[in-house]
Amino acid sequence: MTELLSRKDRERQAKRQDILKAARVVFAEKGLHAATLDEIAEKAEFAKGTLYTYFENKEDLFVSMLEQEILDFHEELKLVLSRDLPPAEILSQLVRAMMTAFDQNMDLMRLLSQERSALATCRGGDQMEARFLPHFHRLNAAVASLVRRGIAQGAFHRIDPERTATAVFNLCHGAAMSSYLNSKKVDSPGEAAFITALLLQGIATGR
Repeated sequence: MTELLSRKDRERQAKRQDILKAARVVFAEKGLHAATLDEIAEKAEFAKGTLYTYFENKEDLFVSMLEQEILDFHEELKLVLSRDLPPAEILSQLVRAMMTAFDQNMDLMRLLSQERSALATCRGGDQMEARFLPHFHRLNAAVASLVRRGIAQGAFHRIDPERTATAVFNLCHGAAMSSYLNSKKVDSPGEAAFITALLLQGIATGR
């Protein structure tokens, strides 16, 4: 796809990515309301007017920055899900990849939690859920496809794939937030192994 783009289009994409990277740093440091477009433009080394070429306002830039992070997260998970391994092993690697991603983006998770209610009342804030939901649905569908494959191969019980995928995300996110709040390492092999064992084995003895 990239090779089909003109040089001008590639340059526009590169500028947009530079702005998003700068916005990530400034928003994570100062929050949505304290951060200014002037600071983001300075960080990106562009004139402030350049930002308006790509984004309507600060709120649109904030939501676009978060949306890009979700897209990057999806790409990381797709790489894991595409591996030619038994479903249980892929699930184990998937949990570890999620925990690593949460660890690397804890500043954004905290920021989104802090700003979510305030953003809903801002210009463009009402678009956030509409823009994010399709990405979350695709993420869930990708993990659900792994569950279906495991069921077809006899590796997993016959269980609702979509609800199982949601549970995987919720377990990983919950464990990451708990580790963060208790000042523990989020990206812990032991924590990832515990979550994987809980998913694969449950807690019942089978008696």
